[in-house]
Amino acid sequence: MLSLCCAEETFQFHIASKERIGRETSNSVVSGSSDEVIIPINSQQGIGSAIIKPVTQWPKRVELHLHLKGLESIEIDNGKSVIASSYSLHHRSTYVSPSGTPARQDPKNKVKESHPFSLRITPVSRQPDSGPSIPLDGYFKIEIPGEFLKNRPGSFKVNWIDFYR
Repeated sequence: MLSLCCAEETFQFHIASKERIGRETSNSVVSGSSDEVIIPINSQQGIGSAIIKPVTQWPKRVELHLHLKGLESIEIDNGKSVIASSYSLHHRSTYVSPSGTPARQDPKNKVKESHPFSLRITPVSRQPDSGPSIPLDGYFKIEIPGEFLKNRPGSFKVNWIDFYR
């Protein structure tokens, strides 16, 4: 009996991150599959940025796990558009604007949850029985919209601010 099995292709991603306080920088490589990659980002200072670049190509799904206590602000820029958002238990909004424009969280740039660039942010607690609360003891799961990566940018930049920094 002959059995064939196909191994799923592994994709790699270069991540260059920087903490704004103390100017600490780190470079890492994360592996994923053609279906998805989960990119963990740990921020000790609470203010930072990362440039995420695939070695070959983007998978179908990209998810960030941003380890913060609170998410005052997140901006994701693919060179053409910027998605800006924040998260609290009572309020979530997503704003989309062209790259390089000021006033990213201007009310005229606010989009509905049905918008293709709407950012899905889910707090994930280390204590799943108690549910998420702010300050968060866990991470924010951030799903990068597929439409945002549709034109296959060479990289995208993420900026974040933790309101408990």
